[in-house]
Amino acid sequence: MRGIRSSLSFVPFYICALLGLLASVSRMPLLLFASLVLLGAAFSLDLRKRYPLFSKYLSFFGLLAVILVMFLSPRTESFPLLMDLLLFIKFFSPKKRVDYYEILLLSFLLFFTGVLSCEGGISSCLVLPFFYFLTLCLFLLSMPSFPAMNVGRTIALRRHLRLFGLYLLFFALLFLILPRPALRLFPFSLEQKEASAYGDVLEVGRSGADFNSREPVFRAKVEGDFLRDSLYWRGVVFSFYRHGNWVALPSQKEAGQGFRWDKEEGHIRGRVFSENYPSEYLYLLDVPVAVFLSSGSLRAGRGRTVLLDGNPGKRFSYRFESDRSPIEEDDPALYLGLEPELRESLRPLALAVVGTTSDPESAAQKVCAYLLENYTYDAEVGAGEGDVILNFLFRSRRGYCEHFATAFVLLLRSIGIPSRAVGGFRGGEYNPYGKFYTVRERDAHLWAEVYVPGRGWLRFDPTPTTRAPIGKGIPFVLKSLMEMLNFEWNRYFLSYSMEEQIGLLVAALIRWKYILLFLLILAFASSYAIRYGRKKKGKADSNRMGRFSRMYLEVLEVLEGRGFVRKAGETPLQFARRLRDETFFRFTGVYYRVRYSPSPDRKSLEEFQALYLKLKKGR
Repeated sequence: MRGIRSSLSFVPFYICALLGLLASVSRMPLLLFASLVLLGAAFSLDLRKRYPLFSKYLSFFGLLAVILVMFLSPRTESFPLLMDLLLFIKFFSPKKRVDYYEILLLSFLLFFTGVLSCEGGISSCLVLPFFYFLTLCLFLLSMPSFPAMNVGRTIALRRHLRLFGLYLLFFALLFLILPRPALRLFPFSLEQKEASAYGDVLEVGRSGADFNSREPVFRAKVEGDFLRDSLYWRGVVFSFYRHGNWVALPSQKEAGQGFRWDKEEGHIRGRVFSENYPSEYLYLLDVPVAVFLSSGSLRAGRGRTVLLDGNPGKRFSYRFESDRSPIEEDDPALYLGLEPELRESLRPLALAVVGTTSDPESAAQKVCAYLLENYTYDAEVGAGEGDVILNFLFRSRRGYCEHFATAFVLLLRSIGIPSRAVGGFRGGEYNPYGKFYTVRERDAHLWAEVYVPGRGWLRFDPTPTTRAPIGKGIPFVLKSLMEMLNFEWNRYFLSYSMEEQIGLLVAALIRWKYILLFLLILAFASSYAIRYGRKKKGKADSNRMGRFSRMYLEVLEVLEGRGFVRKAGETPLQFARRLRDETFFRFTGVYYRVRYSPSPDRKSLEEFQALYLKLKKGR
């Protein structure tokens, strides 16, 4: 009895492991690539019955894997990475029945954790084939003779592999046709902690923003006329301030899946891909002109803000058009409100800073310069005691963007200048390889907009600039490459919308229409040539077999003239044995080869011709 390797019955176990890896590490392209390489190497070694790891080394490698994973990998990646390592330890070592059970268990754990944490449609497409091959593997393990059996003859393994291939082709077609909505297969998840950002209500000094967090919120590809060193992603516009809290006005109306404010196209165009989206507000660069969501619907808020209507999931994308020209609409009277006690406390300072200036823009510039020159940025400062802004302006003189922007707005409101606070993100880490910006939780920011008659709402940022250090060296390059791979994977596989797929298909058809026409003509010509060639070959084969039969009958006529007649129902081989002539016996054997072989070799043809001539001449 041949072993399991000789019959390739271990293939279903490799397929289960492959599906588990695809589900669990599909969001980590480098790890996925390394896993596929290792899986291929293990498969090759299994075919040749070579195992570099033996039982005495398994404990050492297992312990080393646990230590490396627990101390060097991020929390959200530690479990799948650990399962991945243990799985390959099993594959690279000799296997008994219990080892195959352990391989199935590890594959199941990988697949299960991948399904829980993946929000794209890939994991759901893998559910059916995974459980199909899991069942097949359990069926194999239930056989008493496993693994010392020729399973290749016990079950039609090739039939299962063909069925799996057809299944993959079918779902590959669905993958290209259907969009990948950001839906969870299960209502719970093993995702990383959610990033924080500004919502409808902001408690100044107590927002909970983590300015040290590198948690990505979204990534964006931007093109057009924009200031690369001054990126402001507008989210929420705050109107009312009371007792240390900013409150945004309710949204105005439904906007469907897209919204456009201006008829003319914006000079800035981009697409935002969510990563760990913390808010219902869409973040748009500078002054938005239009926005279109990949899936779901939107609501338009005041100050050209846009809100998600419902929950599209954490992984979605939206296109936007923007401009740098100021916003002109929105009633400035809505942005003058201030508590009387606070107005009385702030007005003397505002008048002292502004002086006799009556122009709103000049007054705003003076207040902005005053805050930048006389106050210190400190991200660790809290709200303090009493009123948070009075404490900031007159006592601590330390704070971060929430303190600076709020103080700026309230000082201007105290002297009758319409102004408002705007929450969103500032900046972003540029990836030179993928040409996109990564905006992280630490980039959360609050700034101000001031209404200037005849010009609209102008942006002012009174917070001292603080920049994260720019990465350098090999670690930065490797990190940028990994983020680029993750971004492209999420963009084209997990967050690809129907609109993008149709657009790509149409663009490809237009761009390659002549090549497609040529390929169609070539395919038609090739099909015709193949059919003609088969027909001609069939006719040639028929003529060839007929020629050999005629030559054999001619030899029989010669033998009949000598008194040797083949009986009715007697096969050529039976007749040759009865005749007991060595030359004719050889001729009959060669006749069988050339007559029934699909492509007889040249030596057999030459031998058949020589024996034919010899028998015809009666030698």
